[in-house]
Amino acid sequence: HTSLTDLYLSMVEVQQPTLEGQEAKMVFLDVQDYVVLASTGAHSSPADQAALQGYTQYIPEEHQTGWLFGTCDWYKSKVTCCSLIVLLPARLAYTWDTVGIVPYWKGVRQAMMCCGLYLLGCWPCGAFIAGQNRSDLKDFLGFGDGVKSNIEMADICWYILCPICSVVQEAAHVDKVFAAVRAVVAAEAAEKAKAKHQEDEDEEKPIEVPTLQSMFDEGINAAAFD
Repeated sequence: HTSLTDLYLSMVEVQQPTLEGQEAKMVFLDVQDYVVLASTGAHSSPADQAALQGYTQYIPEEHQTGWLFGTCDWYKSKVTCCSLIVLLPARLAYTWDTVGIVPYWKGVRQAMMCCGLYLLGCWPCGAFIAGQNRSDLKDFLGFGDGVKSNIEMADICWYILCPICSVVQEAAHVDKVFAAVRAVVAAEAAEKAKAKHQEDEDEEKPIEVPTLQSMFDEGINAAAFD
């Protein structure tokens, strides 16, 4: 026995599945966060949230043409210079980790190894490790040789001649890039939040139900035009 119900066809629209409320958020850390991190001796780092990997499109062009500070301009970054007295490994690791070259705690171990090699008189080996990361940093910023893990002799020479100058130069440049990218990301997040708030307000507006008086007026106006 077949009825009209058996022949009823429902039309549905299939769309791509979406997940709401799970949008990844970019959390930028500042130098003070790493100072606390180093001083507390934590075993893990939230550095994965701070790396600039994937955000290179936000780096200003003037930051990709060369160093913003000269090697001999270390005296202009007084706070950074003073912090290096007790936080040299932490500062090096922070610089490397911010651009995603080396994870933070691995960078701390590398920086401490470099310091040990310098103190033991094997400064060429220490300059080799730091110089390689300096070359990778330049590649990331857009003014290196473009070959990953390639070591430029100029970078090794700078770490041999004046390692502190090199550390301060890299730190000051990365901090400037970091601040510029964070400002752009924060502005975009604010715009998205504003647009979302506007959409919610539009959805919450009550639907206007026509009254008998308004329907009567529309009928009169239509008749008048006819």
